[in-house]
Amino acid sequence: RLRSDYLAITTFGVAVVVQLVALNAQKLTGGPFGIGFIPRPFGGLAETPLLFNLSNLAVVSVVTLIVYL
Repeated sequence: RLRSDYLAITTFGVAVVVQLVALNAQKLTGGPFGIGFIPRPFGGLAETPLLFNLSNLAVVSVVTLIVYL
């Protein structure tokens, strides 16, 4: 088991490795440009940024209520 400083160093090392893999796996992650082929949720429902944000807020609120009740 890792403790204290060694845990912090190992966690940082794993994070750097994951970042490098994500940047170099361009077919999977899109590389440094990110994933651009995922469709927006509520595509036709939210045409303006305000409606999009309000619809996301509604979904988050409903999920939060379900989880905490």
